[in-house]
Amino acid sequence: MSKIWLIALVGAVGAAIYFVFSPPAIRLSDAGVQHLFALVDYRSLTGKEDGVAILDVTPGTKEFGTILQTMPIGVGVLPHHPYYNRDHSTIYTTALGGEHLYKLEFAGLRIKKISAIQSPTCIVGEDLYFSQDRSKFYQTCMGSDRVVAYDAKTDTPIQDFRAVRPAPSDLANYKKIAVTDPATMQSLGDIDFPSIPFIRWPHGISVNELIDRMVVTETIKPDLSEPGSSVTVIRASTGDVLQTIPIVRKPGTASSPVEVLFYLDSPLAYVTAMGDASLWTLAWNSDEQSFSPQLVDTGDARGQSWPLEPMLGPDGHLYVSWAKPGVVNEYRVDDPAHPKFIRTLPADAGAHHMDFSPDGHYLFVQNNLLNLDGLNAGTITVVDLQTGQKIGTIKSLLNAGLMPESLILLKSAMPGMKM
Repeated sequence: MSKIWLIALVGAVGAAIYFVFSPPAIRLSDAGVQHLFALVDYRSLTGKEDGVAILDVTPGTKEFGTILQTMPIGVGVLPHHPYYNRDHSTIYTTALGGEHLYKLEFAGLRIKKISAIQSPTCIVGEDLYFSQDRSKFYQTCMGSDRVVAYDAKTDTPIQDFRAVRPAPSDLANYKKIAVTDPATMQSLGDIDFPSIPFIRWPHGISVNELIDRMVVTETIKPDLSEPGSSVTVIRASTGDVLQTIPIVRKPGTASSPVEVLFYLDSPLAYVTAMGDASLWTLAWNSDEQSFSPQLVDTGDARGQSWPLEPMLGPDGHLYVSWAKPGVVNEYRVDDPAHPKFIRTLPADAGAHHMDFSPDGHYLFVQNNLLNLDGLNAGTITVVDLQTGQKIGTIKSLLNAGLMPESLILLKSAMPGMKM
C-alpha cells in the first residue's frame, strides 16, 4: 500500500472517530433562520448512563431533531426536570435517583460541566421554585416527604419543611368530610381525612409570594403505590405547614394531584390530578386565609386521562398535557377561576412536559411518563399553534436508546450562548 493511500486511510479513520465521539457542528441550513435548541433530560434504555442532551428543534430545517450533544451523569440517576433560575443564568435539573440536585454550566451552546449538589435529606427530587428576590429556591422531595429550601448563592440546603401524615389508626387526628358531586350537588358520601396538615409525597410546587403561600401536591409513593388525594399549603417564608386540602372527586378513587400552578400573581392556582382525570382550581379566601378547591374540568367526555403539566402560554391561555391518549388541551382564562376549553392539540402517548418557542408560534411536547407502558412514546412533538396541527416529531433520542424525560428550550440569556 502506498504512503498516500495509508495517509488517506488513517485520515478517514480519524475523521470517523472524531464524528463518533464529538457532536456535529451546528450548521444553519437556511440563511436568516433563528434556530431553536432544547435541553432534554434522558434515561438510558440500555443500562448505560442517564444524562442530558441538546437538540436542534427548529421545524422545517435539515437539522431538525439533530442531537448536538449528550452529557452523561450516571447510571440510575434518572434526571427528571430542568429549570432555569430567575435570571436565566443557570440551569438546574432534579433527579429521581439518588440524593443529588444537578447544576449545569455552559460554554456557548455546549454543556461544559455538570456538578452534583448534595441534598442528603431530599430523596426522589421532583420540582423546583426560585424566589423572586433570588435568595432561595425550593425543591419537592417525593421520596422523603419534605420540601427543602436552598441558599441560591451557595446551593446549600438551609431548611426542611416537614409534617408527618397521621396514621390511619390515629383516629383522634381524622375527621369525616362530605364529598359532593359538583354537577348535581348530590352527596357522594363521606371520606376519612386527617384533621391536621401534613406533607406526603410532594411533587408539584408553586408559590405566591404576595400572600406568602406555597402549595405542594400529594402525588404518589415513589414505587407508584398508595396514591394521594390532597394538596398542602405552607407559609413560604417560615415553612409552617398550614392546611392540607382534600382533592377528591369520588370517594374511594385517589386523585393523585401532580402539578400546581398559580395564575400569574393572583391567589388562584390550577391543580392537575392524574388519578381521576381532573383539573381543579384553588381559590384564596383572604378573610379566612385559606384555599378552597373547585373541580373545573375532566377528561371523561373526551376520552382523556392522566392530566400532568399545566402551563400558561405566550398567548395567555392555559395549556394542560394529558398523557392518555397523548394530547394537550388549550383553555381560555379570561375568567381565570373558570377556564374555558378551546381545543385539543395533538401529541403522542405520555404527553408530559411542554415549552413554547419565544415567538409563541410553536408548542413542544415531551411524550413520556416514567417509561410506563402505554405512556412512553419517547418522542418530542412540535405543534403549530396557529393551525393546531402537528408539524414535526423528533425520534432521534429514542433511536439512540435514550428516553426523553423532560425538556426546556434554551434561552439566549445563557452566558456566552449564541443562537
